[in-house]
Amino acid sequence: MYTPEKESWTGHFVFTFKVAIRFSLSAFMFIIHGICPLIPIPNSLNLRAIGNWANKTNFKRTTVGNRNLSHYPQSRPVQAR
Repeated sequence: MYTPEKESWTGHFVFTFKVAIRFSLSAFMFIIHGICPLIPIPNSLNLRAIGNWANKTNFKRTTVGNRNLSHYPQSRPVQAR
């Protein structure tokens, strides 16, 4: 499990705010695409891109130098076929 000793309140707030904004933008585009399928979802906000971004962001946040702070194995971003 991630240990917050290395992170300040402000750092945690900035991290969660960025995640919330990115997920909100993606959700908004999915709603717009659901209403009007002719409007495509930008590649940077599709499910694969959001998953890769979340994995990379979480990996950077839970890794200090070469010491992994998480007890769970980190998933790697999925490569496009």
